[in-house]
Amino acid sequence: MDWLLTIPKTTDWRTYAMELADVEDWSGIMNYRVGVVPKMLCCGDRMWVVYNGEVRGWQVITSVRRWPEGFPCRTTGTHWSPGIYIQRSGPFHLVP
Repeated sequence: MDWLLTIPKTTDWRTYAMELADVEDWSGIMNYRVGVVPKMLCCGDRMWVVYNGEVRGWQVITSVRRWPEGFPCRTTGTHWSPGIYIQRSGPFHLVP
């Protein structure tokens, strides 16, 4: 199944692209916070990324995780609050 996430316009795409590059070799993960886990979500599904009104590409969903204490982003240092996160990793497949 395919899923869609929208990155806020306030996010700098260059910084986001650095995060994508950081997990390209499967050595790290990207997290996207959700209020609830979608019932049909499965590992291996595609997560499509929309930025500034355009579909930019997709990445494979690897898991869903609850972070009770939150976590720091290893690329930007931003601390993310506790919650449920959809996790992605591997190459980001750009839309031409």
